[in-house]
Amino acid sequence: MKRILTVFALIFFALINNAAFSLEVPGENPQDKQFGREEQFAREEAVREQGKAALEVEKANAELEELRLEAEGVAAEDTARAQKETDLMYRELVRELSILYKEAEKEAEARRKELEKEEARVLKEALEAFEQTTQELDKDLQRIKLRAPRP
Repeated sequence: MKRILTVFALIFFALINNAAFSLEVPGENPQDKQFGREEQFAREEAVREQGKAALEVEKANAELEELRLEAEGVAAEDTARAQKETDLMYRELVRELSILYKEAEKEAEARRKELEKEEARVLKEALEAFEQTTQELDKDLQRIKLRAPRP
């Protein structure tokens, strides 16, 4: 930022010097001839200062471009590093999710087996209850048949 301000100050200074010495004086008088040599020297000095300022501006622009390229390089390196880290994290996440999925499948299979066992047990109990009820009904039916009919 300091360099940029310095460049702008130099450009401003060069433009002011150029503008000051480029003004034409309307009419000549003997005094102008007297200061003509000094004015010519001042103009030459201003041109030299302007040239120096232009060189400094070019130098500052080159430095600024170099800094920009360096910043782009650093940003590209950071982006590449971040991409690698993201890829590694993605792979790790996929691996962990795969492990969790396998564990969930195992748990689901175990739960399914438990449910099948429970269903078999409930069905067996229901069949036993049905069988017991059938036996009781058979006994009652036998008793009814053994009894003499009522007149």
